[in-house]
Amino acid sequence: MNMQEKLFSFLKKSRRILTSANYRYAPLAGLKPNKEGYSYSDLFLWRSSKSWGTNYCLLPYADLIKPEIDRSGGKINRSRIIILSNEGHIIQQKIIENKSFLYKDILIEDLLSKSFNSCEHGTFAVFHESIPTRNELSNGYMSDRGYVGYRYSTNTIWSKVHGNLDAISNSFKEVDFKSCIAMRSSLFKRRLKIQYLFSGNESFELGFTNPTKKKQLVQLKLFDRHKELINILKLVVLPFGSNICSLRGQGQVSTIEIRSKLPFPRPLIFKIGSNSSYDVFHA
Repeated sequence: MNMQEKLFSFLKKSRRILTSANYRYAPLAGLKPNKEGYSYSDLFLWRSSKSWGTNYCLLPYADLIKPEIDRSGGKINRSRIIILSNEGHIIQQKIIENKSFLYKDILIEDLLSKSFNSCEHGTFAVFHESIPTRNELSNGYMSDRGYVGYRYSTNTIWSKVHGNLDAISNSFKEVDFKSCIAMRSSLFKRRLKIQYLFSGNESFELGFTNPTKKKQLVQLKLFDRHKELINILKLVVLPFGSNICSLRGQGQVSTIEIRSKLPFPRPLIFKIGSNSSYDVFHA
């Protein structure tokens, strides 16, 4: 092996070591909750405007995990939903009560203060009071990455998409994020190529949330069908906040590459077609 080959081998090995260390420091899955009674929630994206509505599908996770527990006394499950603005500021927190084993749709706009109209999107997280013990979970933890529904225009059918990450660990008793465990910002920028071919027949919007305690920069490289670079867009997503990027006016975009120190920079894609048809899905 000559000197050039040795140098190439060393650089390749060093890159693997750095990549491995980075993912250990900022894993894609959250660290285990730090206290008994803590659970994980995704940092979900909400939209509320004349065009968009959002609902959250509240599931009885504790009942599903331990269905054999006697609940003949009419036990009520309680969950706390914490709603934040696009800037990551808490604007509402509310306890939701529901009977055991029952599913419940929660309209986010019904929980927003009528005086809050400064933005049309933000984030929210959900933490449950009834948490099985670690022994019952085989030293695991409970994570709410359930389904969120989005409705566009006058449609009566919701487009539902599952959660993304074990983003934030917190207790039902906490009314804010002061004691939470958040995901770590990556040491180096991570790259994500969206596995979807965009077309000019629909309009698209990309929604990002930031489950870290640091301000994050998101860079989007837009390519046409010939893989020629069209434009580079840059977004800022504040801690626990959100940002939505529109592709209107960006030409014939075909593919998108994302670079960011977000632990997993995968956006929600909002596709709007003719006659108010629409779809919402993960990249």
